[in-house]
Amino acid sequence: MGQLFKKETGKLLSVYLNELRVGKAVELLQNSSLKTKEFALMVGYPNPDYFYKIFKNITGIYPSEYLEGSN
Repeated sequence: MGQLFKKETGKLLSVYLNELRVGKAVELLQNSSLKTKEFALMVGYPNPDYFYKIFKNITGIYPSEYLEGSN
């Protein structure tokens, strides 16, 4: 399935899922006062540290920096 997905989209399935999850996290960060750890769980990352790393890789900033910039 992963090979077919990459053939059709040009992306690894894991990359696509991470981008999708981080996109949802950005939406949640904009519209909620929950803690970042809670966002990580809500979008499928049980390990908040891993979520922070993926968020930074995709957006270029950490979730806390995103929150500071949106105020």
